[in-house]
Amino acid sequence: MGLALLLSGFTSATADDIISGETYRICTTDGTRALSTCGSNKNDAVPRMVLLDTTDDNQTWTITQSGDYYTVKTTQGNFCLDNPSENHTGFSNQVCLWQTSGGNNQKWTFEATGDGDYYMIPFESSDKSKCYAYDETSDKFVFQTKTETTRVKLTKANTSKTPLAVDGYYALQVVSTLPNYNAAADGKFFAFSSTGAPSLTANYTYEKCRLQITTDKNGIASLVIPSTEKYLYLQSTTLRATSLTDDTKKGNAKFVIYANSETLDFDTEVAIHAGSTTDASNNTSLKVFTVSGNSFSVTSKALSKSYAFRLVALPAAKDVEKLKAAIDAAKEAAKSLTGDAATEANAAIAEAQSELDYPYVTKYEVYMDIKTLNQKMEDLKNGASASMNQDFNATTGLNDAQSQAIKVYTSNGTIVVENAQTYSIFNAAGQRVAADQKLPNGAYIVVANGQTFKVAL
Repeated sequence: MGLALLLSGFTSATADDIISGETYRICTTDGTRALSTCGSNKNDAVPRMVLLDTTDDNQTWTITQSGDYYTVKTTQGNFCLDNPSENHTGFSNQVCLWQTSGGNNQKWTFEATGDGDYYMIPFESSDKSKCYAYDETSDKFVFQTKTETTRVKLTKANTSKTPLAVDGYYALQVVSTLPNYNAAADGKFFAFSSTGAPSLTANYTYEKCRLQITTDKNGIASLVIPSTEKYLYLQSTTLRATSLTDDTKKGNAKFVIYANSETLDFDTEVAIHAGSTTDASNNTSLKVFTVSGNSFSVTSKALSKSYAFRLVALPAAKDVEKLKAAIDAAKEAAKSLTGDAATEANAAIAEAQSELDYPYVTKYEVYMDIKTLNQKMEDLKNGASASMNQDFNATTGLNDAQSQAIKVYTSNGTIVVENAQTYSIFNAAGQRVAADQKLPNGAYIVVANGQTFKVAL
């Protein structure tokens, strides 16, 4: 990580720039490291100076002045920087965290150096010639004699989160991560009944799991179930749906989607807030979509703990119609073919048709199916043989592996690939998963020796 990237977004605080109640990062003077809880918010946890990451809220602290001293509180819990004791031996001269108490050991002095940096001194310390700072030799934030190298820099931290603007068709999938891994829900999709009641399913269906999401210029999203032509709204702590012509629930049909990154891709995790709060910080408590086991609810929860879902981009109905049209055109063209060419054409049509019959399909898959089918039919009309197109024509349907050298099948919850020099397995969201391990129920893609196999567990 380059120094220029590390320093991007910085606003250095001068001697008069500490604003009580504002959020800061406590950095080395060169701005490359910042003091972090490293996610360990508990009594006696020892913060560390780690490489600066402007997206990591564990490196943010609220500094509040009270008279002649300051308190330094993490934004990720009710814990303050704590000076362990006068002799500093219990924690090897390191500062620690302790639940906010207002005690003298949680009071700090920031002594300005005149060039925008500070010496960070325990308010209760009788020895003002020493301070806390990063020590490069021990790689620790320790109590030591004041020198030019033991200063800290305070930089404003922007923890504000803005909504993610999306416009299209999506499936909402549960993403469960450690330490609160939810085995019962991980990888499952939200499904909506004819009444709009939400549930979780491992078996995606185009009718029940597809949502149309539209975000207006103010960042407010509306959620519509295309198959029933109903919009979702919040009723108490769960979701319901009503006709698009029913205006009585529109006040409770406002949602805001926050993401853990600026762009939407396969690795983006989202939090969905039922309301119209469009400017929030990670520690803001919002009414967010929550899953416990297989049960869904809307719960008041910190935004930072709510990135538990993935939006999977799906094709619009017109995209699917394009694939249907390509299949119809291929069927018509196949009537003029004979022999092996006719056999290959029918196989290519069957593969494309399997995508329509298969319940999980994304925009990318539809595009590639159309492209592959059209190219195959063009090659066959021009007299190209099967062997010439073997590498181009990927198998995208549920495969009859028995007739091929490569065999792909399931066994005891695992995906087995035989006779392939190289292969990769991806889950329905496009993330690569480890081979030879038990996997949750769902759809998977196997790419083996350049061929693509779709497998259902």
